[in-house]
Amino acid sequence: MLKRLNEITQTFAFHPLMPLGLFFYAVIESQFLPVPPDVILITLALIRPRESQRFALITTVGSALGGVIGYLIGRYGFEPLAVPILNWFCTRPDALICPNVFVPVLKELFDKHGLWVVAISATASLIPYKVTILAAGIV
Repeated sequence: MLKRLNEITQTFAFHPLMPLGLFFYAVIESQFLPVPPDVILITLALIRPRESQRFALITTVGSALGGVIGYLIGRYGFEPLAVPILNWFCTRPDALICPNVFVPVLKELFDKHGLWVVAISATASLIPYKVTILAAGIV
């Protein structure tokens, strides 16, 4: 998969819409895609080194916007969409999948260590960033 992404990036490296594609990829990667935009960014930086800082800025802004969108999905989409589905799967009232159980646990975690949870998630990838931004929006 990474090899194919690298080939695509090399093919379109000089396309006039490549910066827009990089931005779009960085935004949607924050929500859905498993491969970070760094793969594309590194390839572009090697092919077009004079524009590497510009591409890094485009990627950073796109990732930040994707984080805000993920937060908003967690904030406004959890209650109407996810809660009914999770309640349907909730077989015991004390199961961790039940929203009335894990939301207070998440809230306590973010109240005590919110900055550290986000910082570690964004840098070390121990917890997927997608999960962290959705959880931040939920609580």
